[in-house]
Amino acid sequence: MQWLFAFTLLVSASLLFVVQPMFAKMVLPRLGGTPAVWNTCMVFYQAVLLGGYLYAHLSTRWLGTRRQALAHLAVLCLPWLVLPIGLASGGPPGGENPIPWLLLLMTASVGLPFFVVSASAPMLQAWFADTGHPSARDPYFLYAASNLGSMAALLGYPLVIEPYLPLASQAFWWTVGYGALMVLTAGCAWVLWRSPGNRVAVLAAPAEAATAECERQEATAEPTLALRMRWLALAFAPSSLLLGVTTFISTDIAAFPLLWVIPLALYLLTFVLVFARWTILPHRWMVRLQPFLVIVLAILFFRTTASWMQWLVLLHLATFFVTTMVCHGELARSRPAASHLTEFYIWMSVGGVLGGLFNALVAPLIFREVWEYPLVVAAACMLRPAPKPARRPAVARWLDVVLPMLLLFGLQILYALYYHRDRLNDLPTWFGAERWDYAWDWLNWLAGCNWVLEWIRQHLLWVNRIPVWFGGEPWQWISAGEWRMNSETAILALGGLVAFGFQNRPVRFGFGVAMVLVAKLWLFGSASNTIYEDRSFFGVIRVREYVSDLEDGVKRIEHTLVHGSTNHGAQWAELDKDVADRRLRWLEAKKGREPITYYFRTGPVGQVFENLTDPVQTKEIGVIGLGTGTTAAWAKPGQRLTYFEIDPMIVRVSHAAQLFTWVNDARANGVDVRVELGDARITLEDDEKVPPGSLDLLIVDAFSSDAIPIHLLTKEAIELYFRKLSANGILLVHISNRHLRLAPVLGNLAQELGLVCRRCDDTVTDEEEEAGKFASDWVILVRDEKRLGSLADPKSNWKPIPYDPKVGLWTDDFSNIVAVLRWFRRGTGDD
Repeated sequence: MQWLFAFTLLVSASLLFVVQPMFAKMVLPRLGGTPAVWNTCMVFYQAVLLGGYLYAHLSTRWLGTRRQALAHLAVLCLPWLVLPIGLASGGPPGGENPIPWLLLLMTASVGLPFFVVSASAPMLQAWFADTGHPSARDPYFLYAASNLGSMAALLGYPLVIEPYLPLASQAFWWTVGYGALMVLTAGCAWVLWRSPGNRVAVLAAPAEAATAECERQEATAEPTLALRMRWLALAFAPSSLLLGVTTFISTDIAAFPLLWVIPLALYLLTFVLVFARWTILPHRWMVRLQPFLVIVLAILFFRTTASWMQWLVLLHLATFFVTTMVCHGELARSRPAASHLTEFYIWMSVGGVLGGLFNALVAPLIFREVWEYPLVVAAACMLRPAPKPARRPAVARWLDVVLPMLLLFGLQILYALYYHRDRLNDLPTWFGAERWDYAWDWLNWLAGCNWVLEWIRQHLLWVNRIPVWFGGEPWQWISAGEWRMNSETAILALGGLVAFGFQNRPVRFGFGVAMVLVAKLWLFGSASNTIYEDRSFFGVIRVREYVSDLEDGVKRIEHTLVHGSTNHGAQWAELDKDVADRRLRWLEAKKGREPITYYFRTGPVGQVFENLTDPVQTKEIGVIGLGTGTTAAWAKPGQRLTYFEIDPMIVRVSHAAQLFTWVNDARANGVDVRVELGDARITLEDDEKVPPGSLDLLIVDAFSSDAIPIHLLTKEAIELYFRKLSANGILLVHISNRHLRLAPVLGNLAQELGLVCRRCDDTVTDEEEEAGKFASDWVILVRDEKRLGSLADPKSNWKPIPYDPKVGLWTDDFSNIVAVLRWFRRGTGDD
């Protein structure tokens, strides 16, 4: 009997967690490939899951399990009204927040099937608890079976389902699986109806009857309000951390199912482990390990160094897993008896929904930066179990707040002394000739022992002989400078050591971690240079201002646009007079008209514009991705330049005279500059807005932080681009990326579609760097090689891209991100 219920739960959980990445992948291209799509989907799934749990709880309470089973068999027929799962045509309204549109779309497309399937876990466990089976007194082991099916489905989707089945086939086989679930659920209902029920307890022996009566009284005891609130908090923190760590991973790399499901699979694995009948990872191990990982994470939290990225990802995932194990372990330890099973699941589900809502809807409104992730890491530390009560509770509670505040104050003093130590050398000290400098030389040694790190780097060369997933030489390609702790890390490490000492007091430890994170952002952040900051569905946008002195009293003012952690363009201006008001300096300065950064004259973009375009033959130019609008500097009077931009906030920034003037200057110079708001592919598919063959040059320069939306680099996308390009049209694609090697993707697509493809991986000299040039990587695609002109010369820096069978052919249904991750292919010749 129990195997039938366990298998039914496994099937329902598999369906539940296959549909999540499947539907998110369906809708992702309509929203620009932003990581926020998955977060919004997760909020919807959690909310509907709560609805399913409420339905299971209330229906079994009002009808009883046996009559409810009959009613549920009728409810199981309702999803056939919308199956198989698909999307309605059209996209979100341009210029508006797409979250309401996405939630309505999900409600209409997948809401009903997800609701019915989500009710299976608590409902089937309630049925099993009423069968009178010997294991029915503690049916929580079925929850572990359910989460095991969920985890298997999540990992199976990117590894088995996605590579071999197009989305239409995935929807078909999901429908088949739903039919199988109906049959299995009917079988469980039949077993329930034929079982004697819990009435067999009265037939127990007298001694067993006394024990059963004690258990019954314990089972009917109502959970206290404090316990319910603790359930809520213990479910809230892991749910919020799940979205936080997923956003961190996918923002700079790419939004695709594998990076979605790994954190979610770890999240579900914790449920499997803590609710299993046999202890695999003892709870006390997780509680002891958590402070070590959290402190290291707090010190390195906001770093996105490319050469360390895989280690940072592992650190974030490990900390997330252990912290979630601690929270869910506390949930498992405090779970009620079977009579309160559905209520327990409801409180867990409410906490999960609130955690998702906090990250996806509330945090973007109240925080201008991604504060919610580090904030909840610190809050989760406060939910740790306390080893033993304090001798003087009142004093301990005061110290829980005062000591972390003193830690922040001490870090601030340490920071001020270090960065102003040159002024301290005038003071009498006992350090000798160099006085205070000696003290700060010892700071790195005390905090990080850099000599140990250097010894590891130089002597552990045997590690390079071990086949690992990093590829190449995993230690040697990290430079000596990256191994050494700088002053910032050393100061934060000292703070981390103090916070580590708070671990036996959960609230104190959580506040201590928060103070280290605050010190990182407050003392070592770039807030002082940030003149504009805002946040939308598509990410965090910052504009930073840097002022430097040139000759003859002239000041150079540089405005830089940063999306996430990546520079998306800049503009220089020169000011030859003193302006007291900082806000007026840019308006009074003389703006640079020469394109810089990725669009430099000697770079790939400059070569294409100077050698392959002219105002007579190239009348219509399209650019996917607005950024600062630097490409407008290349347009000539009489040309029409159309930007396709999905984020209204970027449009406002690029047109604000106090931030950037590229677009406004181009208009003043006689260029017809237009902006089409919305996803580029959806806009380009509209033949009324963009007639076929109307564009002479199309530039794909869209990024979300460092990630390029995948749906802009598929076979269907390239076919669409060339349908909109004229016979001699040029497609220019920007593929600069710290983590992905995208050249083979376009090389394979060009060969498949019979196009000519060349790549320019441009470098920068010292003189060019001083002049504002950035290294960049671009690919050009044309129908005829003659259209490349001088760029087709073998001596030029534009080289053919060989076919790479490991990458395969990217389509809307398939994209192999793992094959192009630099982590896996470091040291290859085409980097």
